[in-house]
Amino acid sequence: MARRASAIETIRKNASAGPVFVLDAGNALMGYWLSQASEGALTAEAMDQMSYDAMAVGGLDLALGVAHLRTLAEQASFSVLSANLVSRQTGLPVFSPYIVIQRDGVRVAILGLTEDVALANAPDGESYEVLPYDAALSAYLEDMAAQSDLVVVLSHVGIADDKLLAESFAGINVVIGGRNARRMVSPEIVNDAIIVQLGARGEDLGKLEIALDTDNRPLSHRWQVL
Repeated sequence: MARRASAIETIRKNASAGPVFVLDAGNALMGYWLSQASEGALTAEAMDQMSYDAMAVGGLDLALGVAHLRTLAEQASFSVLSANLVSRQTGLPVFSPYIVIQRDGVRVAILGLTEDVALANAPDGESYEVLPYDAALSAYLEDMAAQSDLVVVLSHVGIADDKLLAESFAGINVVIGGRNARRMVSPEIVNDAIIVQLGARGEDLGKLEIALDTDNRPLSHRWQVL
């Protein structure tokens, strides 16, 4: 965490060309003994101190239940996102499906996707449902595109489905993926979407730089593994 914080601080200080967004594709709050012992609060506090913008909901984040994660999300200053984790009673998303952040003149829409088996070990999982990924994207993608310059999907569904979704839906600019814990030293480009994924446990930090034209449309990109 300390190394990550130092790296993020350095990036922010040197980011003279545009805004910086700090994002996570999920399984961020739980899983190891310190995070387990604090029931995720310690990790969330550290992410707050690093001024994260958003994270997707992954299955490990639900280890103590959906209701518990909602409590953590309400206390956190960053957004916890899932477009496809819904209440069985209401059919509505439990967490915000997406957010739009305007920073330094750039509008970025960020949506979260949760893997289909995420509720398997959640103690209150029977009260919730994970909807198909394509249905969730269909519900929100048009609105996201209308409100933003860049559309980012924080995806905890795995690289194979990331590629399928990018192929099926035009208008996705970036997919930041999780679940497979692949250390991708170069992105994959599918239907003009930049797909990246970066290991696990915070051992690496990915830095994706996107150059925009005068209308804030993406021109080029560079990906680094730190």
